[in-house]
Amino acid sequence: MNSFDNLLLTDDLLRGIYGYGFETMSSIQQEILNPQQQQTQPSQQQPSNSSMIVQGRSGEGKTIGLIIKVLKTVDFQKDDDDNGVELQGLILVPNEYLGKQITKAMIYLGEYIRNATISDNVNENPRILITTPSIVIEKKINVSKLKILACDEMNVMLQIGSPTRRCIKRILQQIPNETEIICVGSSKLPPECYIHDQHLKHSRIIQQDSELGRNISESFVYCPKLEQKLATLKERVNTTFPSNVIFCNNSKNKEK
Repeated sequence: MNSFDNLLLTDDLLRGIYGYGFETMSSIQQEILNPQQQQTQPSQQQPSNSSMIVQGRSGEGKTIGLIIKVLKTVDFQKDDDDNGVELQGLILVPNEYLGKQITKAMIYLGEYIRNATISDNVNENPRILITTPSIVIEKKINVSKLKILACDEMNVMLQIGSPTRRCIKRILQQIPNETEIICVGSSKLPPECYIHDQHLKHSRIIQQDSELGRNISESFVYCPKLEQKLATLKERVNTTFPSNVIFCNNSKNKEK
């Protein structure tokens, strides 16, 4: 059941997925995309939306699963009304850099979908918008017709007391009850971050925190000084790991 062919995806979307180089789904992508896994019909006391909170390690394909989920849900062939194109999909990100990465990947995956207007610029009036929660509030973006709301890096944006959390709560108050919600992150989200929100408290929780990719190893080296980090990285890159992805917390460290 790990083939994208087994999902209810259009041929145009499948063409984009395989053209991007994906062949099979990871286990966490199966959880996100398999409609048979959806929770049962909610009771009258809770919203009629289907919400999902997904936590898993980096490299498991959570963000790609989120992107495909949004592309699958949005109706790109819907006729526009007198007010122009309806915003049907909204992806919230903590910063502009991540937004541009997601936008680029989504445009590639949706390359063969007709009328697939995808952008991180609200002025382009897209059907799918990738932006920060603060911009949604500042620009007074209309979310009343949303079919799906996605939140990447949820563990950062939904932290108690964070400014982005306050913006997200305001956005949730404006969306329809039937809007699908999916939140993904690399660490577990404490229940107090979502249990009191009417749209999130009945979410299906997906946690996969024990699985590493077969070709990924894990280790810890204590390096209190930046120079030690650089020396350790060079040693590991040159002697231990032939393939590497190195994450830096700012562009200055990246150049070093």
